[in-house]
Amino acid sequence: MSSSSKLQKFLVKRKDTGKVSRIEIEEDKQIFDLLELSRVSLKFDEDAMLCMYRDGEEKILTEAAYIREIVDPKVILMVKDKRIEEKEKEKCKEKKEATDKENMVNATKLKESITEKLDKRDSVNNSHDVFRKQFAQHAPSSSPAEHNLLDNMKQQIRSEGTTKELPIDASEDEEIRILTRKINSEGLEGFVYEIVPESYTDHNESSYYERSFSSEEERRFTQSKVNSTTNWSSWQTEAGFSGWGVSVSASAGHNTSTSEQEGRKTQSTEKTCIAVVTKTSFHQMKKFKVNVKLSERAIKDAKDIMYAPMLKKQQTIAKFINNYCSFVYSGQFTAGGWFRTVATARSNEAVEFAALEKEATERVEKYWSAGCSGYGVTAGGGRNWGSSNQTSSQQSQQNTKSSVQVLIRKESAPGNTSNENDLEMKIKEVKNCTIFPVVSAKKSHFIPIYEIVKSQAEAIGDKELANVSHILRLYMKGEAVGSTFYSHNAPFIS
Repeated sequence: MSSSSKLQKFLVKRKDTGKVSRIEIEEDKQIFDLLELSRVSLKFDEDAMLCMYRDGEEKILTEAAYIREIVDPKVILMVKDKRIEEKEKEKCKEKKEATDKENMVNATKLKESITEKLDKRDSVNNSHDVFRKQFAQHAPSSSPAEHNLLDNMKQQIRSEGTTKELPIDASEDEEIRILTRKINSEGLEGFVYEIVPESYTDHNESSYYERSFSSEEERRFTQSKVNSTTNWSSWQTEAGFSGWGVSVSASAGHNTSTSEQEGRKTQSTEKTCIAVVTKTSFHQMKKFKVNVKLSERAIKDAKDIMYAPMLKKQQTIAKFINNYCSFVYSGQFTAGGWFRTVATARSNEAVEFAALEKEATERVEKYWSAGCSGYGVTAGGGRNWGSSNQTSSQQSQQNTKSSVQVLIRKESAPGNTSNENDLEMKIKEVKNCTIFPVVSAKKSHFIPIYEIVKSQAEAIGDKELANVSHILRLYMKGEAVGSTFYSHNAPFIS
């Protein structure tokens, strides 16, 4: 909890028993956290599928929403176990089916009895038609429900095989619930991710990627959750990149423009004292698609653009895009894990980057060949980077100055993983998996933030939000908004 986080007090009430409890929780926590506290205080089972809504309303609060987004802490929050409702519905359904079955049996017996009586009358006095007329005047009128049941029975028989519901896979439903909670915890702040159940499938696959960097800062920047660039037109996903969003700005710390790509080609000949090489294995267990929406707080921030003074409107737009990314990943997601080794080669004097890169790469390969055992492995160098025409005295000095040390560290998600085998054992259970976008996704999988705003505006019929989407679109294209023309050092969209 951050030092500035405030405590909020809420009354939570269990729907089925009426039990009430008062809970204190930090405002930067999520509804999910409040539900877990309610689980204990209201004495729900550990496996209860809880949901929460405001008293007097029916709309379920999103688990990923933040506590600070609940406007009125005085409102009682109702908590219920979705399984109990489902069981009650199932009981009602079973009771109705049993009643219908009994009625159909009775209707069948009645029909058989009627037929038998008619046959007997026909054999006695050959008055079949008379009896049918008499029966039609009396028997049917005394029990119209049976005739309705017979009609319903015929209709049911005709439609049998086409109206049966598919059985619900309880374990899969629980996995989706767990992963929904995880993706909203691990995803971009300000967005709500909803897994599309029909897209949820098993997907056992592994892939490996190696990368080189000129510094630890560059590595962390490139392998971060959000990539940055100054030019979206020339930006492209790099091998091994698994990002949730792309931030486009004229002052991005790094960019992936053509000039930078060319700059990397000359990097190998530059003199340096450090090179960082990583090798990452991604292990995928499940794949699924999601619907991405803005959180309530993000919607409020978006609408602030509408009411910002014209002189501050551009600043307000830029702040919104900076907080919520320019482009958001919306392709397939993966549940699984990844394991990475980070080899940092250091020399006590500047040598060519390619030489240090080669040393680090060799150490990484040896490390993986050995099963990635150990932690924080330091390899003594002994490499000489001196010129071949040096004297023996100069060469001796060079040997001392130019020794290379390679430090190998491990990173993983889930954490505390010693090697790939350990990772594979952990992620067999969905609850241990982490979530990440498909590795090396296509550029087309990242959609502009204004498209997300537009879709949400259309879904809820919000005209203000629709106007915000239009403003964001014009801004990102460098076009006029009102009396202001937005131009950028580098275009968001070509």
